[in-house]
Amino acid sequence: MRIRTLTKAVAEAYYASREALGFPMCNKDK
Repeated sequence: MRIRTLTKAVAEAYYASREALGFPMCNKDK
C-alpha cells in the first residue's frame, strides 16, 4: 500500500469536490 499515492488520490478528490462547489472556503479572495 502506497501512502503517497493514496494521499494524492484523496487530495485530488477533495480538490475536485471544492471546485465543483465553487471553492466556498476561498471566496474571500474574490
